[in-house]
Amino acid sequence: MQNLPLISVIIPTYNRGSLILGAVNSVLNQTYRNIELLVVDDCSTDNTSQILENLKDSRIKYIRLEKNSGACTARNKGIEYASGEFIAFNDSDDLWLPEKLERQLAFLKENNADIVLCKMECKTPENEFIHNFPNLDKSQQILSDKKTAESFLKKQAAFVCKTGKNPTEEFALLLKISPGLSVFLRYLLSLLGIYSFLFRLVLKK
Repeated sequence: MQNLPLISVIIPTYNRGSLILGAVNSVLNQTYRNIELLVVDDCSTDNTSQILENLKDSRIKYIRLEKNSGACTARNKGIEYASGEFIAFNDSDDLWLPEKLERQLAFLKENNADIVLCKMECKTPENEFIHNFPNLDKSQQILSDKKTAESFLKKQAAFVCKTGKNPTEEFALLLKISPGLSVFLRYLLSLLGIYSFLFRLVLKK
């Protein structure tokens, strides 16, 4: 696996003790094996911590927040601890098909893309099919449609992308998806090497 890039998978969770094991196992059972799984517990009050602490897989990193801070904070904490070249998100109530990461990473590399998305199947607790989300034709340009892009990016379990801890790469991608003056100015600051400096100052306050 030395030549295969590491994918960091992040699962934020809060009081999902009855569901978290399924989400975790669907990641650990991927055909693509070179992964690390960061489960960020947003200060759950149920048995989530006991379930996760009993899992014996060296690829799992369990991170527990000291206070309930919301899913966005939990995801950002996962990104902070991630060490992979690529990053993927799953939700604690979602299950991945076994070949998800392998197929998405292959498509991403073949097309020299920054981000790759996929449809999701919505089912009832009894495993009955409801619908696909979103229901798109393959020929549609997903990121050129603002509403579709927003719906995909809100459901982070659908995509894999580059880790992008370099702010220049992050803002270049944002400019492609949602061009605007504020994003352009941040991109310019990152090119000049100023954005990271200013961000560190803000964090220190």
